Amino acid sequence: MANYVETDQAVLRYLGDDSTTEFDITFNFYDDEDLVVYVDEELQELGTDYEAEESVEGTGTITFYTAPSLDVDVVIFREARLERLYDFATNSRFKFDQLDDDLDQQLRQVSDNRLNNTSIKAPGYKVGDFNGEIEGFEAGKLLAINETGDGVVAQDAEESDVLSGVVDELKTYTDQAEADANTYTDEVAATTLTSAKTYTDQEMAGNLEELVGYT
Repeated sequence: MANYVETDQAVLRYLGDDSTTEFDITFNFYDDEDLVVYVDEELQELGTDYEAEESVEGTGTITFYTAPSLDVDVVIFREARLERLYDFATNSRFKFDQLDDDLDQQLRQVSDNRLNNTSIKAPGYKVGDFNGEIEGFEAGKLLAINETGDGVVAQDAEESDVLSGVVDELKTYTDQAEADANTYTDEVAATTLTSAKTYTDQEMAGNLEELVGYT
């Protein structure tokens, strides 16, 4: 396998058209089991939902047994397994192509972790105790550390203890502001009404005096 340099994410996105079953894999991969495939957010199983074939260049294709439906998302990415390809015994002879394959696989492992941007990094003291996989992942939700402090959970705003408190405070503030505004409006209206009545009474008294004088 030829040497190569990893500079891009090993991720491909397609749209189904209800007829296409074969999709190109343009990134390099070593084994079929290093591929992860989703259709319409559902994980697909190798040998059950699709099969994969590698080309001599290290890229390849996957072929679905059933064509993905119209306009559904098809996501293909690589997740190189964290294991050695070959076991080089001490003082034994080894083939250079095997060494090349093994080093390339290590590069893929590092690349998949750094370039695919699906990891959440916890503080060092949580190493080995923190699972970065998001429970209940869904668009429009908020991320929070779970109650045991060893993982991440997606929540609606009202489910978050912190945000629910903020929301309650904002609601209280809004209610108070509305009450103050109503009070202010009532006071202004009362003052305006009093002023209008006083003005009207004075004007009527003046008119009456003029009328009496005229008479």
